[in-house]
Amino acid sequence: MWARVRLQRGVQGDRLAVSVVASERVNGRVQQSHVASLGSVPVAATVWDRHLFWCAVMQKLNALGRNRITEADKGFVVHDISRKIPPPREADWLDLTAAWLEDKAREEALLVAKGELKPLTRPECVFMSNNVAATLRSELVPWIAGRRLSGLRGRRPRR
Repeated sequence: MWARVRLQRGVQGDRLAVSVVASERVNGRVQQSHVASLGSVPVAATVWDRHLFWCAVMQKLNALGRNRITEADKGFVVHDISRKIPPPREADWLDLTAAWLEDKAREEALLVAKGELKPLTRPECVFMSNNVAATLRSELVPWIAGRRLSGLRGRRPRR
């Protein structure tokens, strides 16, 4: 079994569609059969898009069960997909978080300059630092949706 990654052109833009394919010989000829569709991701995928894609891929592969795909085949499929659509790395997440924090700092400075926001005092800063994780989680998703950060694209050599 292996992963087929195809380019789909559509109204919503170009996407890379991924499916699991099995090859077998029938009467001396190789035939390929579709096993499962694993999803798609935009061609110019952000770190967040790739994260959501990889979460969905792993859920679907695990849902196939051992009667459809073995653990070894699952490893081959994941490796094939990762050559075309790399999973997000820790450095990607750190860059994304740093960019988000810079964006929020600029917004805050602008509001303070306009007089719409007063600077925080020390006790307020301590209270705010305890809530940073919740704020980051709730505001990071919409912020990413409005901003396109593309990751590095790996090319798989032709065999």
